[in-house]
Amino acid sequence: MKKSKDNTEIVLRSILFIDNTRSTPVLDYDSLADQSLTAGRPMRAIVQNASGQIVGEFEVLTVDPVPDIPATRVHHIELGLV
Repeated sequence: MKKSKDNTEIVLRSILFIDNTRSTPVLDYDSLADQSLTAGRPMRAIVQNASGQIVGEFEVLTVDPVPDIPATRVHHIELGLV
């Protein structure tokens, strides 16, 4: 259970953690989510394992950058998936 930016409660199927320094490609997930909403279609994520096999396809509902504490840089990004 999570609250979205517009304060509605949603039930997520999964949360995808993306390391800000080790994950590739490096993308601006907030901008991608905003562009998707502007286009009228939700952002989609295709998750693959290390061998390239598709594990699942999801709709991204939330994008949460999580900072290092006490530093202010982003440590990882959490994508809320349904």
